Amino acid sequence: NLANQPPRRKNLIAAPRSTMDRSKLSTKKQDFQVRVNIHEGRKLLGGNIHPVCNVHVGKQSKHTRVQKSTNKPLWDEVLFFDFNCSAFDLCDEPVTIEVLNSRKIRSDSLIGAFKFDLGLVYESNDHQFFHKWVLLTDPEDKESGAKGYVKISISILGPGDKLKIPPKSSSADDLVDIESNLLRPAGVQLQPATYTVKIYKAEDVPKMDTDYFEGMKRVLRMQHGDHDLVDPYMIVSFAGKKLKTKVMYKTYTPEWDQELNIGVQMPSMCEQLMLRLMDKDHFNRDDIIATHFLQLTRLSSADPDDEGFLPTFGPAYVNFYGSPRESIVDDELEPLNRGCGEGCSFRGRALVELTVNIGQEPSKDELIRDID
Repeated sequence: NLANQPPRRKNLIAAPRSTMDRSKLSTKKQDFQVRVNIHEGRKLLGGNIHPVCNVHVGKQSKHTRVQKSTNKPLWDEVLFFDFNCSAFDLCDEPVTIEVLNSRKIRSDSLIGAFKFDLGLVYESNDHQFFHKWVLLTDPEDKESGAKGYVKISISILGPGDKLKIPPKSSSADDLVDIESNLLRPAGVQLQPATYTVKIYKAEDVPKMDTDYFEGMKRVLRMQHGDHDLVDPYMIVSFAGKKLKTKVMYKTYTPEWDQELNIGVQMPSMCEQLMLRLMDKDHFNRDDIIATHFLQLTRLSSADPDDEGFLPTFGPAYVNFYGSPRESIVDDELEPLNRGCGEGCSFRGRALVELTVNIGQEPSKDELIRDID
């Protein structure tokens, strides 16, 4: 039984510690409850594993349910730990997050671990933090690199404290800046990398402006008798970083011929790259024409029994789908254009290419470049 194993403490990698002045903390004993929400794991190392997450807070240990045959377990469980001590002593209590493969024998079951002290949580706003990713490593070999990631939320409740409900997590997490929300052991370095997305051209982009706005443009001499009412550009978003191409005015068949370079740290938890086709609007906010997500797990291989390969795609066309192409001022199906749900109408296609290079991140001058 792998549950409630004591954490392996020998040669643990230096953990992040809080920086607050603890001399001002109360030394009076009180009742505290520590709530640890284990949301999910990603990129766990190994093949056909049955991961379970053990959480050790001080001398107490609890565990999640076992998730079978997955490197991306979804636990979404809350574990409770009760303490009767002073705030000063509570902040020194160690927290260890361990992920183990329940299929292996006890001595060889650990996939990775992460350790910190409760003071890191206590010094946060309202003594809690939400949806933090922790990087798992081998506690006895920091040179072996990342073993996976676990998303956690932790709250410390004392007398009179009220619990804030964490916001719900969604697939849009891949669009937030995960790197700034990542906790990792001191001394563990990730590899810099550049995701290069080449945006060549698009075809069959739909008309976006209504006849009302077309008339307004003509009155203000912004439209010169033609009916090309689309000013398209492309947004590329990955790991919370966003870049966009130049705007091509008055065309249904834009040709951008630009490459967008996004710097990340590898291995990255983000599993999808967003391509969003936009229409520049002179009167209101820019319109979303449609959104497409490249699923990076389908474009790469991390098989431990194989050499694997980095995300690679194209050059190839990707199709964009969204709400029906009829132009409507207030489109109740507009969320389909943002990628929320499966689009029901073809909204054009774009020729794109994706490559990944390990070694360095792009400089500011290299973020957006024209393709020769």
